[in-house]
Amino acid sequence: MQIDGFRFAEHGEKRQGVLPLASFTRLRDVLRDTEGDVQFCLTGTRESQGRLALRLQLDTALQLTCQRCLEPMRLPVHTDVMLILARTEAEVEAGGD
Repeated sequence: MQIDGFRFAEHGEKRQGVLPLASFTRLRDVLRDTEGDVQFCLTGTRESQGRLALRLQLDTALQLTCQRCLEPMRLPVHTDVMLILARTEAEVEAGGD
């Protein structure tokens, strides 16, 4: 899925769905098992200072190998992150003000 983040945020768009873990190619190599899904919700918004942002919420459980005992290990992942958008490096540097 590709989006124009600025347009997505400006229009307050929202996409949610479920993606198979097996479709995450960079993650596959560290997983013990690629069975399962990632539930996600991506919302275009403005953060408290009015800057355009994307809010990403996701839930999944990763099947890994414990590096101490080499047994299977389930790692639940629940995240809610706000990604502030910037068009220029100057906007990035001014973002902390």
